[in-house]
Amino acid sequence: MITEMQASAGERLSLLTDRLAEQVTAQQYQLQPELMERFGPSEVERTKQDSVYHSRYLAQSVALGSPLLFIKYIIWLRQLLVQYKITGEDLRVNLNKGATEVADKLLSRA
Repeated sequence: MITEMQASAGERLSLLTDRLAEQVTAQQYQLQPELMERFGPSEVERTKQDSVYHSRYLAQSVALGSPLLFIKYIIWLRQLLVQYKITGEDLRVNLNKGATEVADKLLSRA
């Protein structure tokens, strides 16, 4: 059963998606400047879009009370990104930055 708290957290996360993606992307490229060399400036926008997708999946997982939904998404995503030469470390950094931003934003409003 989905609680009101889960639904509320999922909704708040959905509202923050674009801002979170901007912040996560900027932080990731600051932490991993080699990404610019590997992929070029045009990939910054794709990284941002990927971060939006991650946040949306997370928001839905939270709203539905289904961590497994997000876990399955990450498993699928990892397999997909290998084809684009995006490493597990690149994904880990992005997700960790996202987790930090989500915690900061949601907990600061709790």
